[in-house]
Amino acid sequence: MKRLVIVHRALSNLRTGGAYYLANTISYLQSRKINMEVVDIGNLPTSIRRHRLLIVIYLCKHYWKYHQGMFHFTNHNLYFYLLVPYFLSRMRGSKYGCACHLAQYPLRKNLIMRWFEFLCEYLFLKGASLLIIPSEAATQQFKIFHLKKDKCIIINPAPNVVDTSKPRFRGHVRTLLFVGHITWRKGLDTIVKAMALLKDLKLHLEVVGIIDKNTPYWKELARTIEHYDLGKKIQFRGGLQPEELKRLYRKADIFVFPSRHETYGMVLMEAMSFGLPVVASTIPTTSEVIRDNINGILYPPEDIKALASAIRRIASDPKLRSRIIWNNKERTKSTRTWEDVGEENLSAIAYFLKD
Repeated sequence: MKRLVIVHRALSNLRTGGAYYLANTISYLQSRKINMEVVDIGNLPTSIRRHRLLIVIYLCKHYWKYHQGMFHFTNHNLYFYLLVPYFLSRMRGSKYGCACHLAQYPLRKNLIMRWFEFLCEYLFLKGASLLIIPSEAATQQFKIFHLKKDKCIIINPAPNVVDTSKPRFRGHVRTLLFVGHITWRKGLDTIVKAMALLKDLKLHLEVVGIIDKNTPYWKELARTIEHYDLGKKIQFRGGLQPEELKRLYRKADIFVFPSRHETYGMVLMEAMSFGLPVVASTIPTTSEVIRDNINGILYPPEDIKALASAIRRIASDPKLRSRIIWNNKERTKSTRTWEDVGEENLSAIAYFLKD
């Protein structure tokens, strides 16, 4: 295989499912002794990381020097930094590919920035030789870019934690669980508002995910929690190690997935492996994993009353809850591993490097 270069934003600070995906792929490729180099932007001095232009210059110098026979593989949410260096290196004969986990431009509220990021993303994805997409549903997000099907490959991720023990059924429901980065896209605010409609059930919410308390979203979320007087009913755990996360999955009674915008949702398979009933928004991604009334209850995104109703229904119907628990354990008896994912990525990259 020709030399492979993988660019990562920060291997020491994995915030998203896409970052975990790429990090696990790197780990697998390293175990296979592939001729590769990992460019971790997180290892750059702080003085450089503070300035986007300096990062772009660093990457331009790096790829101009080491362009020969390389295939660049990265998560495309770095396109702002990578667009110029990648096109420079491609002019000299290099190929590049990327893992397409999420279209970034729809998340921008500023219209000018949204169109600018759309243009950058369009150019970057159009120039790629290989696009690895995590689900069939995710391909719908990228339709607007009119990507060629022959360079798109779907490789589903694997859950980070799974449970193979027998399911446990509790007669009462007390604990809801949310796992995800604390951002608007993940929809935690909708669970908080739904809990305000469910005070009679005396529910407690466990939140697992990295928090940036300087963001407007977090500040608004904190105000919402204070407004509904839910401070004692919500516990923020931050990012957890796998064993700690397993403990919370086993403690929880219902898993809530209120995401507004997603391309796979690895946590769905994690929660199902623990037998947890799932309440999830009806975004395209969930339809690949969750069947309504079989693995959980689906509700329209942003519909707070429907979310509260779905939680109440599972909490108040032991027969429904028991059926979903057993269905989810059955559905996840044979789950993918990150070794499977790594091998499929290796095969895809090797195919595009054969020339």
